[in-house]
Amino acid sequence: MKRLILAVLACLVLPFAAEAQKPTLDSFATATGAIPIGSSKTLQFGGDTTLARTAANFMGVRNGTTAQFFSVYKTFTDSSNYRSIEVDTGNSRIITNWGGTGTAHDLILGSGASHWSIAASTGHLTSVLGTSDIRWGTTSSFPMIRPNGAALNFKLADNSGDANITAGAGTFSGTVQTAGTFRAGSASILNLTSDGQATFTNSAGNGWTSINLRIDGSGNNIRILQGAGTPEGSITARVGSLYMRNDGGANTTFCVKESGTGNTGWVCK
Repeated sequence: MKRLILAVLACLVLPFAAEAQKPTLDSFATATGAIPIGSSKTLQFGGDTTLARTAANFMGVRNGTTAQFFSVYKTFTDSSNYRSIEVDTGNSRIITNWGGTGTAHDLILGSGASHWSIAASTGHLTSVLGTSDIRWGTTSSFPMIRPNGAALNFKLADNSGDANITAGAGTFSGTVQTAGTFRAGSASILNLTSDGQATFTNSAGNGWTSINLRIDGSGNNIRILQGAGTPEGSITARVGSLYMRNDGGANTTFCVKESGTGNTGWVCK
C-alpha cells in the first residue's frame, strides 16, 4: 500500500516539477540582458514568416519570393476590430488600415513639425505647416511649387522668377513675373514678354498668322480676330465680333459683325 501511495504521488507531483524546470528566455539572457542569436540564424513563425539578420544593423522579414506584410497596431481587439499601419511589400505601399471599432486615421510623413498628411477620408495630400514646397532637387535653383496665400508659386528651373496662379470663383488668373509661354495643345499659344506685353497667336503650319480670341466657351461665340483681306464672305462669327485687317485702308481696316449668323454681315469702318 505504501508503494502504491508513493507511485500516485509521483504521478501527481513530477509533471509540475518538470514544468517548473522548463527554461524561459530569461535563462538565455547575457549579463546585459540581451538574448544572443547567431548572425546566420533566423526566427520562423508558422513556417511562412522569417525574421532574419540580413546584414550588419539590418533586420529583414522574408519568405523566399513570397511578398511579406508587416503591421504595427495602435489598437487590437481581434482580427475584425483594430487600427494599424501596414507595410505591404507585394504592392510596395505603406498604408493605414482599420476595421470594426478601429477608427480611420491619416498617414503622416515628414520630420518633426514639418510634415505632410494623407487624409484617410479623401486621399488629399496636405502640408501641415501650410508653407511646405514640392521641390525637384535640393537647392533653390531647382523648380518647385510653393503655396503663397490663395496662390500657388511655380519657381522656374533657372530660379529667374515665379509663375503665380491664383484661384478665383471657379476661374484661374495667372501672373508671370518673367517672360513665358502658355500652350493649349500645339496650335494655340500665348506669349508673355518681360515688359508686360501679351501676344495671342495661332499656328497655321507655315508661321504665326492670326489672333482668334473667343469670348465665352460655346461654339457660337463672339470673336476678336485679325488677318489679311475682307472678312465678308470668309469669316463666320456671331454678331458683335470684331475683325482687324492688317492690309486695310481708310474705312476697310476695322470691321464689325453687325448681322447674320454665317460669314456675311461684316461692316468695316
